[in-house]
Amino acid sequence: MRREKLLLAALASVLVCAVVLAYSNHFQNGFQFDDSHVIQNNLHLRSLSNIPKFFTDATTFSSLPANQSYRPVLTTIFAILYRAGGGTPRAFQIFSFLSYMVLWIILFFLFRRIFRLADSSGPGGWAALPGTAFYMLHAANAETVNYISAQSDLLSTLFMAASLLLYISRPGLRKYCLYLVPAGLAVITKEVSIIFPLLLLAYILLFESDPPSDEAPYTQERARLKRALLMIAPSLIVCCALMLLSSVMLPKTYTPSTTSRLEYILAQPFVIVHYFNTFLLPMNLSADTDWKPLTNPFDDRVLTGIIFIAALAILAVIAARKQRTRPISFGLIWFLAGVLPPSSGVVPLAEVMNDHRMFLPFIGLAMSSTWGVSLAINRRWESIRNSLAMRAAIVLLISAVLAGHAYGTYQRNKVWNNDESLWLDVTRKSPANPRGLMNYGLTQLHKGDARKALDYFNKALLYSPAYSYLHVNIAIARAHLGEHAIAEAHFKRALELNQNYHGAYYFYARFLNDRNRIPEAIPLLRKSIALSPGFTESRYLLMQILASMGNTAGLREAAQDTLKYFPEDPAARFYLAQIREREADD
Repeated sequence: MRREKLLLAALASVLVCAVVLAYSNHFQNGFQFDDSHVIQNNLHLRSLSNIPKFFTDATTFSSLPANQSYRPVLTTIFAILYRAGGGTPRAFQIFSFLSYMVLWIILFFLFRRIFRLADSSGPGGWAALPGTAFYMLHAANAETVNYISAQSDLLSTLFMAASLLLYISRPGLRKYCLYLVPAGLAVITKEVSIIFPLLLLAYILLFESDPPSDEAPYTQERARLKRALLMIAPSLIVCCALMLLSSVMLPKTYTPSTTSRLEYILAQPFVIVHYFNTFLLPMNLSADTDWKPLTNPFDDRVLTGIIFIAALAILAVIAARKQRTRPISFGLIWFLAGVLPPSSGVVPLAEVMNDHRMFLPFIGLAMSSTWGVSLAINRRWESIRNSLAMRAAIVLLISAVLAGHAYGTYQRNKVWNNDESLWLDVTRKSPANPRGLMNYGLTQLHKGDARKALDYFNKALLYSPAYSYLHVNIAIARAHLGEHAIAEAHFKRALELNQNYHGAYYFYARFLNDRNRIPEAIPLLRKSIALSPGFTESRYLLMQILASMGNTAGLREAAQDTLKYFPEDPAARFYLAQIREREADD
């Protein structure tokens, strides 16, 4: 027994080193994608005194009104990390990796517990350790670990796994429902955590069955189900209550998508097939895919996806019949439950699929595949034990799979290093994605190459001619080239397409200010501030203009309004101090 523990500890050390090495180049990666409005331009994060407000006001989550979700736990953590790291991404990346390692510890004990419930004499830790290491090294998870805003996926998954482990390993906590504390935090970290009661129900039905009785099988099954439903009732109440709170707290401006619900749902079955394929072979990972909703319910992809989901469900039922194969069943249920919230269409999301959505469901597939492989090895253990070649082949195969994923993870970290590398990869993996083309064009614009930027903007325009953000960026590029009339036409087109996009008003106002058309710029800036009070660039430009005009009354009003939202804002304080100095001199 002691020798076995030492060998297990040695294996654990090797695998920990493998994960650390695989992610060793991710710590310097920067803010990407939604991080701009959730962290960089979100002034609410810059003061820890705002933390109570995070739990009462969902508008503190983002500077973009359309993206303001109720995720107070995440916003609180981001505020602490912002303060700790001085606003740099490094503190966020370190926290992301440490959270990931904590999740590994939780999953190891969870897997081991589940495996031992299925077969008390089985491999247990020997299966759980490489199985969870496979999950940790899986290249698809790099999309979540690197993407700072996707810490919502990482943390909510960690909290749910912790709740489930507490429920299984600490029965004494059930009486007072203390095991539900992490699950509750999960729901207000990301809404997908509403599946926790479903995971708990699956666990109870599979692993905490009542002993056989003299009653008829049908009666026994009804009794088991009734008992299981009563046992998950507290989790159902807590999770649903918090989900209701999240819904109530959403501001009216929240608009996750304009996609038709039916078209979104039709795309989901084949999206699930794609997720499963990615688990097997993650070769086409993209930070922003170009998958589109489906309009035809008789599309082959819809039928293929439905058949595939049905096959997984049938396999889960078959595996549930025998005690030894129940971890396979539980893992498949976990996978299907994990893809359910974003695939249900209850709230259609902006993209029909996202690679970071695989983070939670892949735990289920890792559990199923690990246990399936361990059962296959156990079935032939006598032959394997007596054959050095077979043992070596198994070790080499497992090592090759883990090493392959470690290499893939390392390469994905490189892609996430900066805006240019990320969006160049998107244009190659998802060439029909207008946002990807636009964002790569922006990286060229920031480098001063307006012509190259326009080339990518024009490519994006072919796919999405009514994309308001794109017209704004075309206008900025045209202005850089001195084509002011064309630039203004694109600014106006952007406002026609989306009158609620605060950025269009701000950038148009900046353009007008640069042309000395200041009276036209001021109302645009006020409109931008009204649409997005947390977007400080509009406030700063407005105060700058009013100060240059000598409009003391207007400047005082703008500065005081800024301080109402952000009491520590240095620019607003500076302008008010200047006003007081002038008034004192007078």
